[in-house]
Amino acid sequence: MADCVVHYDSLDTSSDKLIRPSANTFETLLECKKIRESLGGENHHIDQCNKIPENLGEIEYFYHRKCFQKFVYAKTLLKRKTSQDGCQGSNSKLQKSTRKTSQRQSDEATGSRRLFPNICMICKKKELRVKSVRQSLSRIVTDTAERTLKEAEIAHNDLEIMTAVTETDLKAKEFQKHEKCYLDYTRVVRKTAESTEDGNDDKQSGDYNAVLSLVDSDIIGGQQCLSMETLMTRYCGNIGTRQSRHKLKERLTKSFGDQIVFLQAE
Repeated sequence: MADCVVHYDSLDTSSDKLIRPSANTFETLLECKKIRESLGGENHHIDQCNKIPENLGEIEYFYHRKCFQKFVYAKTLLKRKTSQDGCQGSNSKLQKSTRKTSQRQSDEATGSRRLFPNICMICKKKELRVKSVRQSLSRIVTDTAERTLKEAEIAHNDLEIMTAVTETDLKAKEFQKHEKCYLDYTRVVRKTAESTEDGNDDKQSGDYNAVLSLVDSDIIGGQQCLSMETLMTRYCGNIGTRQSRHKLKERLTKSFGDQIVFLQAE
């Protein structure tokens, strides 16, 4: 049976699906394995390091997102150690570094972190114009949007965002983004999902991620009622066939469950 190659028993992964890594993800695991072995002690994580093969082709392996994020935190640990070593010449600087390190370790242990800054956490900007129209910031307000973003960060091998969102409730911490930035960033997840769809499914692939974002921001976040015509226009640029409308409803129900309701016209 498939198992997580860097599994941590201390993490609750019961609701996490196993992800097949890419070549880039495997290189990241190897790099972090070497870092943890060099750090030694409590940062070594021997059980996880020993499971990682030297070559991608030796075994077929998978990982949980939470386990992966905890293991690759080794890069942050290495940067912290390098920074501390550079402060040895000054006692005051060393004490300041130690206090900051202790605070970060305390934050990591308790999950107590401040809200995200009031900018798009993807492009790092507050203002964005799309075709001369200003696009406002919006928060992540659903589990689906949060899960999609966290899957995308792994697909992109984006260690900067991984470090920022590891073990973080993005809804509670008010993670903000521009809709265009979110759609562009998470498109890799949609493409992967579409590639695994049944070959007999409706071939009007459309932009399902755009529909997800619209439902997330306007229906759930904005408490608006939108017609299927509006969703279908966002999905494939036209009303579409009855089969494609039915397929879209099925996918939305699977993604959002009882968070949305389809109303029948009187």
